[in-house]
Amino acid sequence: MKSLTFYQVQSTLYKVTIPKVIIKILEVAKKVNFLCKDEDEMEYLDNLMWSFSQLSFIPHSTENDKFDVELQDLIIATNFDHLIRHSNFLILSSTDLLANFNIDLVNDIFVITTENVNIKYLLTKLDDKLFGNKIKYFIQNLDSTWKVDYDDSVR
Repeated sequence: MKSLTFYQVQSTLYKVTIPKVIIKILEVAKKVNFLCKDEDEMEYLDNLMWSFSQLSFIPHSTENDKFDVELQDLIIATNFDHLIRHSNFLILSSTDLLANFNIDLVNDIFVITTENVNIKYLLTKLDDKLFGNKIKYFIQNLDSTWKVDYDDSVR
């Protein structure tokens, strides 16, 4: 069964939180694609993955790099054609990308966003695209803790 997990991140904590969430996803997924809204966001994430900590970084490539994408654990792109074909895990930076994406291409989708997400509205907007999928929605508090706002199977 496919799953959809939302992480609503506090905008003031985004820079610190997003690498931590990506690391957790990589621990489970091993190979992950990150689809961005645009080039500016891709460049921002590229820089953040290299510099989020003085002691560590997240090895990755972008669609603009000349590296062999098959050897990378994380690929950041604005176009799905540049992503790893054998990865079943996709991170999106916006719910708008979810509405325009063919979910049959992946097993697990993670949306990491600062947007407020109205799950009920989103499900009607997706027109049953997620039928039978598991959905979880985590909201980050200002103190960096998390709460589960929605955890259900779509019927």
